[in-house]
Order: sequence, then structure tokens, then C-alpha cells
Amino acid sequence: MNENFKKWVWTFVGFICVISSFITHTIIYVFTGELNISGLLGTLAGFIIIFLINAIYVKTKKNKTPAVDERTINNLKKFYAIVPHIYLGVIIIGLAVLTIIGIDVISMSYLWLAIMVYLGLCGVGAFILNLK
Repeated sequence: MNENFKKWVWTFVGFICVISSFITHTIIYVFTGELNISGLLGTLAGFIIIFLINAIYVKTKKNKTPAVDERTINNLKKFYAIVPHIYLGVIIIGLAVLTIIGIDVISMSYLWLAIMVYLGLCGVGAFILNLK
């Protein structure tokens, strides 16, 4: 890949997401007759945010040093090798406790909340490791 294109990869990914969102909303409009403007505007707003962050990063980075060194990559690999197992263990123990208590039905909202908490913890952990 061209070195100039590597700098703008997140903008390209965001643009592809905008195009795929537009195609998806067009297909939904053809089959159902409903056009979800809020989905298109949300996608466009996300693209603008990604573009601005990428533009600021490209314009402010002047030297050729890599953004992440080898130690940080190794620390991130170790983090992502350990954290999912610990989190899944906590979830399984929690489900076992709920089963022992006698709760047989769990709302989907709680399951989605568990997934979002996991993603948030991984993001925060990776951010902290990236700072070191």
C-alpha cells in the first residue's frame, strides 16, 4: 500500500461505511417504503468525526517514528490473551450463582449490557496499556 494512503486508512474505512449505509438504507427503502434519515445522518456524523480526528493526526505527526512500539504491542497481546478468560469466568460464575438462587430467565438487556461492559473494559485497558 502506498505510504500516503496508509495515513488516511481510517477515513477510507469511514467512507466505505457511509457508502454501505447508503446502499443498505436504499435497499430498505425499496422493500419497505421507509427511509430512515436518522441512520444516514448518524453515519455521516460518525464519518465526519473520524475524518476530523484522522486529519488532525496526519497534520500534526511530522516525524517517521511508529505510533506504537514492539513492547506496547506485546503488552496488548498479553492483555487480550488474559482478559477475555477472566471476564468469561466472572460471567460464568455469575450465571451459576443466579441459577443457584433460582433465577431462570434473564432479560436480553442484561446480556447486551454484559457485552458492552466487556467491550468498554477492553477499550479502557488497551488505552491504558497504550499510554505506557
